[in-house]
Amino acid sequence: MNVSLRMKDDPETDKSFGWVLEMYAYAVASALHGVRHILQKDFMLQVYASNIPLLIVLYLS
Repeated sequence: MNVSLRMKDDPETDKSFGWVLEMYAYAVASALHGVRHILQKDFMLQVYASNIPLLIVLYLS
């Protein structure tokens, strides 16, 4: 099941979630399939992909 496509194909869901729809779809799909994650307090990874080369920024607090 492709959760992201199903959510995108539903006009109400697409409008509600907007540009973050794929992040929520990943969270839903992960939960449906029992994917476990390791969470680190005060850590975030952000990827900027507007131009090549890809810039990855790590935030540590």
